[in-house]
Order: sequence, then C-alpha cells, then structure tokens
Amino acid sequence: MGDAVWAVLGLAGVGVLFAVPALRVPLTVTGCLLLAWLGAAGLRDALARKVAYPKAQPYDKQDRKAMAVGAGMSLANPWNVVYWSGAAGGVGPVLGSSGTTELGVFFAGFMASSMLWCLISAGLIMMPRRALPSVAVRALEACCGVSLLVFAILQLCRLM
Repeated sequence: MGDAVWAVLGLAGVGVLFAVPALRVPLTVTGCLLLAWLGAAGLRDALARKVAYPKAQPYDKQDRKAMAVGAGMSLANPWNVVYWSGAAGGVGPVLGSSGTTELGVFFAGFMASSMLWCLISAGLIMMPRRALPSVAVRALEACCGVSLLVFAILQLCRLM
C-alpha cells in the first residue's frame, strides 16, 4: 500500500514538493520514530521467554497489525520520495508524451513485482524461523531490533 502511494505521487511529479524542509523533516522524523518503535519491539520479542509463531488462521487481528506496520514503514520512509522522484524522471522520457497506457503498465508491473517480492521474502523468513531453535530466533530478532534502532539514530543524525 505504501509503495503504491509513493509510486502514484512520484510518477505524478509530487516528489519535488518533498525537497521542501517543511515536508521532509516531519516525514523523516516520523520514519525514525517508526524504526525506533519497531527496533524496540524486536528487542522486546527477543527478550521474551518463548518465540511466538503466527497462528494458522486465514485472517486475524495480527494480520491487520502486520499490514498496518508494513504500510506505515513504507509511507514513513523518506527514501521512497527520492526513489520515485528518480523513477519518474527516468520513466517519463522513455514513455514520451503518449505514455498514459504505458505508465499504467509500468505501475502494474511494479506493483506485481513488489507483491511477489513480499511473498518471496515472507516465505524465506518463515521457513528458517520455524526450523531454527528458539535461541537462534531470539538472537536474530535482537540483531534486527538493534539494527532498526541504529538506522533510526543514523537517519536522525543525517537530518541534523
């Protein structure tokens, strides 16, 4: 969802507005806060006594929470603005002036590949997670939590 929003905004040329500090700074701070929150949650989960595996239910509140966090991460990522501004600049000249249909095909292809990558990544994460011992999963979660906290701090330092 977040990638789709940025793609539409970037391809529409709105990315130029985010060069304005009044918009870039709050977006970056929001992204840093989200990264810090996710890092703290990863550390909290790593310190838990047991590893929680997702339930085998078709759809529940955990799925909605995961989807909201994923969309929030994508929407709060200030580098999406940079990416889509560059993509719009590169795609526009290639498509030319009659590129409405081609732009739609490009967008559909991007979204399909993005969804496929999400499914592949989720599968590649879930298989080893179920196979690894609890201690190894907790160690990986701790490493990921620390990494997210470091990224949040580095991004804030870069902003200043």
